[in-house]
Amino acid sequence: MLLREKLVRAELAAAQLHIHEVGGNNQGPWVKKFLAEVGLPEGYAWCDAFQSYEEHAAFGRRLPIESASVWSTYQTALKLGWVVDRPLRGDLVLFDFDGDGRANDHIGIVVKVIHLPGTKGRFAGQYILKTVEGNTSSGVAGSQSDGDGVFIRTRIVPASSVRFVRIPGKA
Repeated sequence: MLLREKLVRAELAAAQLHIHEVGGNNQGPWVKKFLAEVGLPEGYAWCDAFQSYEEHAAFGRRLPIESASVWSTYQTALKLGWVVDRPLRGDLVLFDFDGDGRANDHIGIVVKVIHLPGTKGRFAGQYILKTVEGNTSSGVAGSQSDGDGVFIRTRIVPASSVRFVRIPGKA
C-alpha cells in the first residue's frame, strides 16, 4: 500500500470522529495534541499541525515536511522534489485563498480528484477536489482556513490557487 493511501484512510477516520475546537478559537484537547506534534501550544492555526500529526501517526515516523507552517511544508517539499503538477488521491493540497501567489493559507489532503482544470465546460480552469482538512469549517459559507474542526470538504478552486505535494513510498 502506498504511504499516501494509508494517510487518506487515517484522515477519513479522523473526520468521522467529529473533532472540534473546545473552549475558543484554536483551543481544545485535540487541537492541543495536533499543535504539540509541531512544538506549539494551543492558540495557533492548526491545519498543518493536523497534517503533521496524521502523517506521523500513519507512517510511524516523522517526515521532513512536518511543520506548523504551510509555506514551510511547501518549501521543504519543493527542495525534496515532492511537488507535483497534477493531483492524485493522497496528495497534500496547499491553498492560496488570498491570491498573493503563495500557497500558504491552508492545507488538506486529496481524497478524490473530481475535475481537472484542463477540461472544457463550466469548471474549466478549476479543480474540484474532495479533501479532508483540519482547522476548517463544514461548508462553503464558513471559514476556509480557520474553522473549528476536521471536515471532509468539496473544494472548487482555480488551478492557480493550489499546489500539490506527493509523499513518496510504500507502507
